[in-house]
Amino acid sequence: MSDVWFHWERNATFTSLYMCMDAWGIPTKRYYGVAWPTTICIWKNDVIAWDTKNDELADMGKGIVDNFLQNGWAGFEIEIGACAKRMDAFINQCESTDFSRVNNEDLVRTFGHLSELYTEWFVLGTTEPVGIYGEKVIEKLANDKKKFSILTSPLKKSFSRRQFEDLLMAKSEKDLDAHAKKYFWLHNSYFSTETLGKDFFEEELQKAREKYPDAAQYVRDAEQKDSELAIEKEKIMNELNFDEKQRKLVGLMEFFAWFQDYRKEYIMRMLHYLDKMLEEIGRRKGLTLGEMKYVLPEEILKNSLDKQVVRKRMRHCMVVWDREKEKFIVTCDGNEIEKRKHEIFGEKDHSKEIIEIEGSVANKGRITARAFVTMSAAEAKTMKDGEILVTSMTSPDFIIAIKKAAAIVTNEGGILCHAAIVSREFGIPCIVGTKLATQLIKTGDLVEVDGNHGFVRVIRK
Repeated sequence: MSDVWFHWERNATFTSLYMCMDAWGIPTKRYYGVAWPTTICIWKNDVIAWDTKNDELADMGKGIVDNFLQNGWAGFEIEIGACAKRMDAFINQCESTDFSRVNNEDLVRTFGHLSELYTEWFVLGTTEPVGIYGEKVIEKLANDKKKFSILTSPLKKSFSRRQFEDLLMAKSEKDLDAHAKKYFWLHNSYFSTETLGKDFFEEELQKAREKYPDAAQYVRDAEQKDSELAIEKEKIMNELNFDEKQRKLVGLMEFFAWFQDYRKEYIMRMLHYLDKMLEEIGRRKGLTLGEMKYVLPEEILKNSLDKQVVRKRMRHCMVVWDREKEKFIVTCDGNEIEKRKHEIFGEKDHSKEIIEIEGSVANKGRITARAFVTMSAAEAKTMKDGEILVTSMTSPDFIIAIKKAAAIVTNEGGILCHAAIVSREFGIPCIVGTKLATQLIKTGDLVEVDGNHGFVRVIRK
C-alpha cells in the first residue's frame, strides 16, 4: 500500500465501526465545518482494512488545529467532560437494566440513545487528522528524532497506566472486587467484548508485584519520570527558540494525545453495552450476536433486519464514504469490491529484498529479539515474553502482549497513537509508521529495533 494512505487493519466486526464512520461524515461536518475525507473500509472474515488518504487527513487536521490555536480549546474540554458525564449516566442506567425484560420499543429506543452518544463522542474525538498534521509540523520544527519523540510525549497518564497503578495499590479482596468492577472492560475491542473478573486481576496483581514489589516506589519513580519529561520538553523548546504559537501547538498535541486515549476508554466501556443490546435484539429476531455485529444501526431503528443481507456482509463487505457526494456506498458484491480496490489502490509492489525499514521513533532504545507478527489482539496474547510485537496499530486490547513485548513496531501511527503512549509508559523501544513492517517481517525473524535512529532491521529470517 502506498504511503499516501493511512491504513488500519485489524480484527473487527461491522456495526461499531460503521457507527464511527457515520459519525465522521455529516455530523462531523456540522461540528467542524468539514467531514472526514473519502474513506474505504473493507471487511472480510472479521478483518477490516480501513484506508484514508494521509494528505487529506492532514488538510482536515490543519483546519482544526488552526482554529484551536486561534481560539483555544477550553470550551472544547468542557464539551468533552459534558459528553463523558452523559455516557456515565447512560452506563449507570444500563447497569441497572435487565435487557431481557425490556419491551421491544424501549429496547430499540435505548439502542438509539447509545447510537446518539456514540456519534457525539466520535464527532468530538476526531483526533487522527489533528495528530497527522501536528506530527508533520513538530517533526519539521524539531529536525531530530529524539527531540521529536520528547516533544510529542504526553504528560498525562493513559488509562492503561492508571489501571496498573490502581491494581498495584490493591490491598484486599474488597479492593480487587472494586477494581474488577471499575476495569472489567479492559480487553474490549471492535471485534469482541469480555468481562474480566476478580480472578483475572488477582493473577495480574501477583505478576505485577513480582516485578514491582514496592508499589509506592513504582508510582514515585513513574511520576519522577513525568517531571523529568516535562523539564526536558521545556528545555528543548527553549533550545529551539519556540515562539508562543509553536509552544501552544505542543500543548495542543499533548491534549489530543490524552483525549485519543480517553476516547478509547469510553468506547471500550460502551462496547460492552452495545454487545448486550445487540445480543438481546438478535435473540428476539432470530440472529446470533455474531450476525448482529454486521447490521446497520438504521436496520435496528427501522425494524428492517434481513438475515441473508447480514450474512453476505459477514463474508465480504465494502463501505465507501464519499466526501464530495456526502454519502455512503455499501456493497457485498465480491466482483464490485475487487474492481473498486483496483481502481483506488492499483497493484501492490513491495520489494522482498528490503531488510531495513524506516519509521518514526515513538520511544527510544535498542533491542534485538524474535518478532511476533499479528493483526489480532487475541492472537497477540500468545506472545512469549521478550518477543517484538509487530502489528498494524496497537489498541488497548493489546495490553497483555505489550506487557510481554521487548519492543513494538507498527505499520501506522503517529504522536497520538496508542503504541506511542504505552511504549513510553512501559519503557520499551517503539517504532511507528513503518508502513510495511507486517509485510516484510515474519514471525520468528530475528529483528533489531533501533529506537534511537528510527530503523527496524531484519537480521536473519
